[in-house]
Amino acid sequence: DDTNLKHIFNGHSSAHMDFSEFRKMSHFCWNHSDYGFMVVDKTREMNEETCQVKNADCSGEE
Repeated sequence: DDTNLKHIFNGHSSAHMDFSEFRKMSHFCWNHSDYGFMVVDKTREMNEETCQVKNADCSGEE
């Protein structure tokens, strides 16, 4: 739900994108694949890509 998503957004991604973009990316991860997920890498610098969309497929294919 958006309440929990806002908590994640405020704690980890608000400096990098607006909430609507974060929400679209999150829903894409959850709805695109049964095993899709998003990584927020807080060790990267501000000018580097900090969010990555991944598709974990149990069959070994990506």
